[in-house]
Amino acid sequence: VGANVGWARAETTVAFSGVEDFSRSASGGAFGGQIGCDVQFGSNWVIGIQGMLDGTNVDVDRDSVRFPNTSFRAEVERFGTITGRLGYAITPAFLLYGKLGWGSYKTTIAAHSTVFGDLGSVSHTHSGLDVGVGGEWMFAPSWSLFIEWDRILPKETTVFFPRLAGGTTATVDRELDKVLVGINWRFGGGQS
Repeated sequence: VGANVGWARAETTVAFSGVEDFSRSASGGAFGGQIGCDVQFGSNWVIGIQGMLDGTNVDVDRDSVRFPNTSFRAEVERFGTITGRLGYAITPAFLLYGKLGWGSYKTTIAAHSTVFGDLGSVSHTHSGLDVGVGGEWMFAPSWSLFIEWDRILPKETTVFFPRLAGGTTATVDRELDKVLVGINWRFGGGQS
């Protein structure tokens, strides 16, 4: 069990009726925690499972191309992953690993017009494949530090803005990258 802090970047593409309106990336901080378990086998191999939940402050504003005097604000509120880990202990204290599993993150997209004011917002949870790599160093019998990169590749989603142009559907495509540094406390004193 442990805590982490790091960086996250979201790439957002919004299209109306199949025509791209804007594409923008934004980055910000991330912070949260993780819980999991590992089993060492075959002397150097480690297999495990991990659950992670983080909050973030990633947001971006962008003027609409299709709708004059209208801007969109996209925010990533939080993300979570459940992944399997497979690693190889290069030394008794240092593990290199890969991750594969499921990830999701909650976003809010708000539309605002300089003429009509607030045009409403839509919150949606995007989910899909999560892949990543990392390294973990056991610096004391029960404590370890890790650094890892992950990417969540969600499915394209459709959202509806009821007050935008009398009701408009948008297609939203997002990808989320994250680099996290964390600390873990291991039950059993890190014994294999």
